[in-house]
Amino acid sequence: WYSPFSKKHVRAFKEMAIWSLPDILVIQLKRFLYESSSFGTRGGIANRREKVTSLVHFPIEGLNMKPFVSGPCEESEAIYDLYAVSNHMGGMGGGHYTAYALNSHNGKWYEFDDTRTQLVSAQDVVTPKAYVLFYCRRRVMEQQRKVREERLTEIEDDGDK
Repeated sequence: WYSPFSKKHVRAFKEMAIWSLPDILVIQLKRFLYESSSFGTRGGIANRREKVTSLVHFPIEGLNMKPFVSGPCEESEAIYDLYAVSNHMGGMGGGHYTAYALNSHNGKWYEFDDTRTQLVSAQDVVTPKAYVLFYCRRRVMEQQRKVREERLTEIEDDGDK
């Protein structure tokens, strides 16, 4: 890297740090590989582009982000649970998207594929097709669950009157 300060080429390292965590954490998996390299004696450039299809193991519950946070962070604030996955099938020139999502009312997972929706098991959502992962801070999910339960109780109480 050429340093504009020292006016010399220096060895540099790029670093990214997470200072604080959001309530909703979106993780995009790098599923497309782009490489440029020189080849041969003519000095031409070859571009290689391909779809990455390897399985990435990711937790459905209890993703602990605390080890990755540089700023102050309580352990309880760093725990996330998965609530949706966007999937990509196909290649570089095109493809098809589907999704898995957790129904917050009944706690069950569903697959969404165009006009078709079906119930799936939680283990079914971890596939090599996973492209974008959607996590919610566990504390936030628990608060939302309590609010829903309170609303249902109010509705039931109003119905009894």
